[in-house]
Amino acid sequence: MLITIAIPCYKSFRTVPVVVDDLRSEFSRHPGYDYQIILVNDGSPDQGETWRTISALAKKDPGITAVDLSRNFGQAAAKMAALEHADGDILVYMDDDGQHDPAGVFRLVEAVENGADVAIAAFQGKQHSIFKRFTSRLNSEMLRITVQKPKDLKTSSFTAYNRFIIDRLKTYRSPYVSMFAFILQHTRRIVNVPMEHQARTEGQSGYTLKKLFKLWGDGMFCFSTVPLKLIMLGAVCCGGLGFLFLLSSLILSILSMGGQICLILGTMFLIGSLILLSQSLLGEYIGRMYMTQNQLPQYTVREVISAEPESEGANLEPVLQ
Repeated sequence: MLITIAIPCYKSFRTVPVVVDDLRSEFSRHPGYDYQIILVNDGSPDQGETWRTISALAKKDPGITAVDLSRNFGQAAAKMAALEHADGDILVYMDDDGQHDPAGVFRLVEAVENGADVAIAAFQGKQHSIFKRFTSRLNSEMLRITVQKPKDLKTSSFTAYNRFIIDRLKTYRSPYVSMFAFILQHTRRIVNVPMEHQARTEGQSGYTLKKLFKLWGDGMFCFSTVPLKLIMLGAVCCGGLGFLFLLSSLILSILSMGGQICLILGTMFLIGSLILLSQSLLGEYIGRMYMTQNQLPQYTVREVISAEPESEGANLEPVLQ
């Protein structure tokens, strides 16, 4: 069976060779499986070091494909770029920093072979900073609220998909990528696989709060109407507060206690903020529809390097696509 391993790479020229070597060693212990490793350079700002590293790996190993994006598009887009080259019966996504144990690949594969469409690693004792753990928890709750993620399902970037999900994802063309939200539209056969989380071999996570908000927006505005429902709820609450303000104003007038000016100003500010919020959310939906209609790309590939399998009497040469 062919297993595709897709690894988005960002400033990881020191760690990726170690991850690849560990994967090769792990596959050597499972003779019934072959590997296809897809390394995607997501516009790393390191003077081409990451691209040179992964392209060298691809030229030496026919089981490795290196993909170079023209700029930094983000991890989700890099995953979609890898998807276009995935030939395996099962596709596994993992990180480039060594925190995902290569042995865990086969635990995820086993879960998919047992009938799951998607298998997600549920890490015990994450080797993350407090900020990263907090934002991960917050992200999980946002997914539960906006795209109806099952409450007990944990998410992570170490995941495995079967061929059914791979084929569905290949039809996903939105420039605002939220893979997990898209997958939830097709299946609920998703399981968690407990495993340990390893410490980073070097460096620190490039996952910022800004990127987290973008991730929420891509899932929320493309696959959820929760913001619109919140606007409706806000309108109902605003109407209720307006009624209370009017009633308070009437009572204060009867008691000759004044307070009308404060009441009027408070009401104006409350209604004005609700209107502006509603317009902003509606504008976000309309803007995304406009960008989608204009066929904004998910990503742009500058170069692909892979080695053809060595044939009799022929040398191993890189193929540029």
